[in-house]
Amino acid sequence: MNEAVYRSPNWLKKVLDFELHTGEDIKGKVSKKEMREKAAEEARRAAEREAEESDRKKREAEEEQSRIKSELDNLFQDMIRDFSNNPYSDKYHTKTVDGLTTFHYTFENGNTISIGDDNTIRYENVTYTVSTTYRSKFIKLANEIIDKGRSRPSGYGGKKSGGRYYGGSSKAKSNKYASHPKGNVYQTIKDTIKSREDQLKKMSKTDPERVSLQNELDAAKRRLKEMQDKYKFENLVGFWDFKY
Repeated sequence: MNEAVYRSPNWLKKVLDFELHTGEDIKGKVSKKEMREKAAEEARRAAEREAEESDRKKREAEEEQSRIKSELDNLFQDMIRDFSNNPYSDKYHTKTVDGLTTFHYTFENGNTISIGDDNTIRYENVTYTVSTTYRSKFIKLANEIIDKGRSRPSGYGGKKSGGRYYGGSSKAKSNKYASHPKGNVYQTIKDTIKSREDQLKKMSKTDPERVSLQNELDAAKRRLKEMQDKYKFENLVGFWDFKY
């Protein structure tokens, strides 16, 4: 008798109506339909939270990249400004260790920056790992600085910053090429060129000594170029061999 009632269409209709409107089966338990809907909702909310977290991390990364880019651009302009106002060869030097070349530059205020072939630019106590674009940009500036650097005016007092001495007269400065076997010869030729250029600027075009000085200047420049080509003075050849 009871079995027939449970199999009747009316009984099944009541069960379906109950589950549809309450989310529970006839015995008071959560229905499978409700469990599926609940699981789907939880999955949707989890996906939304994950997307929001991803967007947050992306924004933070973009903001950090923008900050670093701005700092590097400002540093690049500061180097140009500093060297334009004080284009002296005692402000920079290159160092090669185990085949790796690094360019070191000292600002007039004593701050230092180094550009290496390990994808890094170091400014004071901050190290930037840079892209090929920025590395190439700073390397080109370094080579331009090397090409245009000249000796400080005789008797220049120099300055101190943070306990370190920068600049000074030519006698007070050490020869930055002294570690090279031909360094003293190279520096002497550079000094000769500077001296002859200064003399010619002050000399009239009709001065009988002008031709002799000009010939001496031309010969010194040729000799300087020969040493640059042979011993790789000045130019950061290693920088242009960087593998991007």
